Amino acid sequence: MEFTIITVETDIKQIETLLKGVQPKTVIFITPHKNDEKVKETSNFIANTFGRQIQIKKTFIDKNDIIENSKTITEIVDKEHSLGKEVIMHITEHSEYSFCLSYGAYSRFKIVKRIVAINRKGGIVDLPVLRYHLTKNKIKILEQLTNENKTLQTLSNELNLSEGMIYHHIRELRNLNLIQKNKLKITTAGKLAIL
Repeated sequence: MEFTIITVETDIKQIETLLKGVQPKTVIFITPHKNDEKVKETSNFIANTFGRQIQIKKTFIDKNDIIENSKTITEIVDKEHSLGKEVIMHITEHSEYSFCLSYGAYSRFKIVKRIVAINRKGGIVDLPVLRYHLTKNKIKILEQLTNENKTLQTLSNELNLSEGMIYHHIRELRNLNLIQKNKLKITTAGKLAIL
């Protein structure tokens, strides 16, 4: 099986540890800068050290939009999976980007093989792949709430569920912070949950 590593890390020592430990065929760098000098330097290191054994790709993201960034990550995971590759997410201390990586892994928990980090001693550490347990009806409710303002009654009619069942699902979604507490509006977490 071929592995793809998705990372935001540019530290050469960490990348070298990761590449030796996982032996991927592809490394995909996530960066907000098209001309990121650190990514260029790390890419050159990989090419010079590992030759053509490892394909290097870069994906550019908007560092200010967590939802779109997470969506981009899930699309990369889906594409790599469709090519028959196992996906490994490399989480680092770059929290704003690692959040998108971890959420990409979270939303594609059946596809992502591993989530890894490099500890302070330079070893690879496996992290758990977490997930929501959302039913199809809860996902449909969240999807409906992304489109426009809805009422309990319109959701009931559109989803062909009783208002009582809709209310029950909404209460549970609010407890998960996927719907706002005082309004029938989806939260950012809710938007991420349905990627």
